[in-house]
Amino acid sequence: MDVDDMEDGLNELEQIEKKSNLLVVGIPKQNEEARESLRKVFTAMKVTMQDEDIKEIYRINSKEDAPVMLKLETHEIRSTIFKKIKELKGKY
Repeated sequence: MDVDDMEDGLNELEQIEKKSNLLVVGIPKQNEEARESLRKVFTAMKVTMQDEDIKEIYRINSKEDAPVMLKLETHEIRSTIFKKIKELKGKY
């Protein structure tokens, strides 16, 4: 295995990991953590999510309205969220 093969392998792993990332905007910075705010949003969307489904969660920067990066355990969870978003479009 040469360096190019290793780089290709690393790039492929990065792409797979990015498939389970979700960037969320519009979550206000309040006293509660972003995790709790997102839990409320997902509950309202009727998306069932366990604590272990979220690998990591953080704000992109420290600004008040900064986007929240959500790293999920699997890309299937992300797909479920997008399906629910499509179902909700036009209802509200």
